[in-house]
Amino acid sequence: MAITAARDLGLHDLAIVGLAKERENVAGETLVDRVYLPGQKNGIQLRGQSSALFFLVRARDEAHRFANHASRSLQPPEPNGAAVADGASGWPPEAPKLENVPGMS
Repeated sequence: MAITAARDLGLHDLAIVGLAKERENVAGETLVDRVYLPGQKNGIQLRGQSSALFFLVRARDEAHRFANHASRSLQPPEPNGAAVADGASGWPPEAPKLENVPGMS
């Protein structure tokens, strides 16, 4: 998907990799982060303290922060600082509004 998007934008020489987060398998063993290159089925295992892994994790985290910030900035602001839960489906109408909670106004 990322490769297709990059090509659609004319970025044919852009180096693209995928990073799989560390996780546990069903046996409880910790599986380390792996880097996936286009066209390769098996990922490259990186040592937990390697500088390459540190760099890639920081780049991934920054990309997530950027995307989350951009997504939030595209949403219209809540009127009068209303909370997301105010008026949300399933939220009891008798529940206090956050502006009525001490320390939240």
